[in-house]
Amino acid sequence: MQEAERVRAEEMRKTQMASSQQRAELARYEDELARSRAGQEHQKAQERNQQLVELQLSATRRQEEEKLRIQAQIEAERRATEQYRVSVLCPKAVNCLCKPVK
Repeated sequence: MQEAERVRAEEMRKTQMASSQQRAELARYEDELARSRAGQEHQKAQERNQQLVELQLSATRRQEEEKLRIQAQIEAERRATEQYRVSVLCPKAVNCLCKPVK
């Protein structure tokens, strides 16, 4: 009987060790998967952030272009107004600033 008990105890020990090794391997695998997923999520977040930065830069460029266009339009309207004012004040001379003729 003692031999059978010793064999049974040895088999139980081996089974427990194998089970422990399997759990350790599974834990390492799950950890590796979690790290891989975290790395992929981080990469996706970086890509989304980069896209947002590019969209913001594009919007800023469009705003600046619109501002410059409006400034140019205002300046052109100022010049046209000044030319009209000069032509009304003195129709004989383009750059004359004399009083209007009545």
